[in-house]
Amino acid sequence: CLKMDLGNKLSKESGLDASKYRHGQIIESDNQKYRVEYRMDPEATDSHGHKPHEHASVVIVMLFGCMVVAQILLYFWKKYHYMTYQVVTLFGLWVIPMIISTKLLYWKMMIIWTAFSIKTFEVMRRASRKPLGKSVPRQVYSWFFLIYKSCYGMAVGGYVMCVLEFVGVFQLAR
Repeated sequence: CLKMDLGNKLSKESGLDASKYRHGQIIESDNQKYRVEYRMDPEATDSHGHKPHEHASVVIVMLFGCMVVAQILLYFWKKYHYMTYQVVTLFGLWVIPMIISTKLLYWKMMIIWTAFSIKTFEVMRRASRKPLGKSVPRQVYSWFFLIYKSCYGMAVGGYVMCVLEFVGVFQLAR
């Protein structure tokens, strides 16, 4: 199986236009098999004359710097304006997943989020009534303990699946 690189004399000799085929595809021509491979020219540069990998270290340093600065700003915001920090972060943690799910049309997530929000608001409404019913503290605790147990169970299940995948158990099932 001969390899056919774009722009290589092999593609010219074979008479095949490699741009019409996907990477790794096997092509037969004149009783010979060719495998299309797309390779980046090591001397390739962008419009400013830089090689592609030259920007990678700068981008990583900038991302790391932004993360450090953001953590420092969050620390001081929490330290000096605790209530606004709590309100904004709680609102963000509650609303941002729904915005992303709506934008990406994840219907299951939107349904689960809506059901969770309705149930949580119902529990909060019961807990804020005066006088407080005898069974309300148990209901509030039970609801949030159920949420905790389900999140913990999903985390353990995900960890076990990652370990099984790493070990190769899923490869045996194929």
